[in-house]
Amino acid sequence: MNPAGHKQILAFLKEVDMSLAQPLTFYLFGGAAITLAYDHENRTFDLDLVDTYSQVISSFGPDSKVAQKYHVYLSDLPEINLIISKDWRLRTKILDLGFKFITLKVADPYDIFVSKLPRLEPKDLEDMQSLVEKGYIEATKLLKILNQNLKEVKNTSGCLNNVKLAFQMFFSKTITVKSGRLIFA
Repeated sequence: MNPAGHKQILAFLKEVDMSLAQPLTFYLFGGAAITLAYDHENRTFDLDLVDTYSQVISSFGPDSKVAQKYHVYLSDLPEINLIISKDWRLRTKILDLGFKFITLKVADPYDIFVSKLPRLEPKDLEDMQSLVEKGYIEATKLLKILNQNLKEVKNTSGCLNNVKLAFQMFFSKTITVKSGRLIFA
C-alpha cells in the first residue's frame, strides 16, 4: 500500500465522519497532522489519534474496506507513549474541514517533532525534516521545550542520543548535557 496524501486523507475522514452518529474529537499527531495542517505534500499510512474511541479505531483500522480504499487508516497512539509535556492539548489547533461530527485537533509542530524523537525511523526523519524545512521548528525553541521535558527524554531508551542526532542532522548543531540541562556545545 502506498502512503496517502492530503486529498486521500480528507476523503477518508469524510467517510469516517458520515458513519458517526455523535460528535467526537480527534487529537491528531504524526504524519497525518503534518499533511493536513503543515505540509500538504507530506504523505502517511495512518492517522495517529490520541484518546481515540476503540470502536472507531476498529471500524477504520488497517483491515477496513475504507482504509483499503484510501490507503490510510486510524491508529491509536496511547498518550503514555508520548514524551511531550502533559499540557500538549492546550497547544492543539482546530482544523475546520467541514465535518459534521468530527472535531479535528492537530498537535503543535513542536509536539509532533518531539514525539518522533524516541523512534527516529526513516519516515519519522522525513516528517521532522518537513517541519524544519517549512519553518515550523527552530533549534533554540526546540531545545527549551526538550529541557522542559528532560526527565522523559532521559528516561526513554535511546532518546537522548536521538535528540543529539536530530540537532546535528536538522540544525548542524551539537548539543550536550551540562548541569542537568541540554545546551548547545
